[in-house]
Amino acid sequence: VSRLSSFNGNSLAGTESLSKSPRARGRSFTEVLEDHKTQIHSGMRTASMSCPSGSIKVTRVLVVDDNENNLLVMESMLRPNGFQVEMVRSGEECLRVLSARIGTADVPDVVLLDVMMEGISGVECCAEIRKYRGMAEHELPIILVTASESDSVMQNGFLAGATDFLQKPFALIVLLTRLESALRLRKLFNSTVSRQRDRSLLRRMLPETII
Repeated sequence: VSRLSSFNGNSLAGTESLSKSPRARGRSFTEVLEDHKTQIHSGMRTASMSCPSGSIKVTRVLVVDDNENNLLVMESMLRPNGFQVEMVRSGEECLRVLSARIGTADVPDVVLLDVMMEGISGVECCAEIRKYRGMAEHELPIILVTASESDSVMQNGFLAGATDFLQKPFALIVLLTRLESALRLRKLFNSTVSRQRDRSLLRRMLPETII
């Protein structure tokens, strides 16, 4: 996967890109974050218009990262675009949160899961989530977030059940489009399953020649 291009010439990512930016040298993280927030707000209208459907309907996003600065950046990108953001700070905490919600209506619509974390990695966490009832690949989109360009990282991620990857540094429009794409796939799968169930029901109720 090639490195994702920047939106309006401004790359947005976690602490790595913020701290290495020439504009960031000699400035506090808060100042850098506020500068990026300004860039985000200035690009919001363009980003919304550029998304395939023009808007993102998902409301609940679970963001998993052990870096507080990365969480703040992700939150500042998602909340202004209408998302409800829940943040957890480790793979272990993510598993505790999701396991407690099995079979409930409180499962998030999508998970943004950082790959490199202390303790359980994002890939390991993803594999565990896929074992939970109601959180299979077609039921809960999981997007792995990583700065790595390693093919093995992507291969292991997809084998663990990842829906997609988001590579740092990334732009707002790329984040929104990846989210919408993952949710469209889930909706398409659910619609297909629903039609198959309806057809199966008709077959049991009506003669085959009528169907």
